[in-house]
Amino acid sequence: LPACDVLLVADAPGMPAARWAEDAARASPDVAIVLLAEDDGVETYRAALRVGACAVAPLPVSPAGLGAAVADALRARGARAATRAMVAGRVVAVAGARGGAGVSAVSLALAAGWHALLVDLAGSRAGLAFALGLTPDRSLAELAQAGEALAAGIETVAVERPPGLRLVPGPPDPDVLSAVASGWGLELVREVRAREAMSVIDLGRAAPGPAREALVAADRLFVVVTPVRAALEAARSVVLDAARWGAAAAPELVVNRWS
Repeated sequence: LPACDVLLVADAPGMPAARWAEDAARASPDVAIVLLAEDDGVETYRAALRVGACAVAPLPVSPAGLGAAVADALRARGARAATRAMVAGRVVAVAGARGGAGVSAVSLALAAGWHALLVDLAGSRAGLAFALGLTPDRSLAELAQAGEALAAGIETVAVERPPGLRLVPGPPDPDVLSAVASGWGLELVREVRAREAMSVIDLGRAAPGPAREALVAADRLFVVVTPVRAALEAARSVVLDAARWGAAAAPELVVNRWS
């Protein structure tokens, strides 16, 4: 790990700074990262947000520009430290070995039992809001379109469901989530972890995109399976895939004996 407070990551031929900065941010979460990029446009700032960098400075650097970026990064690092001191968040991801295993039911039960924030990232047209009889005005669709406002928007999208269950509904059109930028699922996990003591994310079958990214970044991973041979084989595939994708948590099996 770097023995410093701020790490500068610069563009190189064929290797954008954001690509390596993501690995650095994951390995060293307490280090503030500054991207030094030839293009300091909107896309670069979105990439910085996605990988967890704290500031961007254009190349070639000027002393004043670099100083301002480092100062911004240090302030952001201090704010993150304060947030972590207040909330030691945990994110639990729940995925299904195959359809019909009961992922949503398990996610709902866990969220209710832990008084956790429940996030519907399953990509189903009949999501948790429908199951709970809710007709929310906002959903993950608004967060997907918020870009850099993702952090501020989570609380405004959550729906309160008595007694004390808070739900971030999935979008009415699941295709919305397939169009978000790479890394959006990682950023979603980062933000709910920073704001909630406990969160449960319903991933459905962990389709490529935000759901799979959330699976990789979660602090705990449950794979729901029914006691049927075909389902067990599917669960084996999910466990092997999770290792191949680089999941942070070792998968745990939940056997749903509904039959």
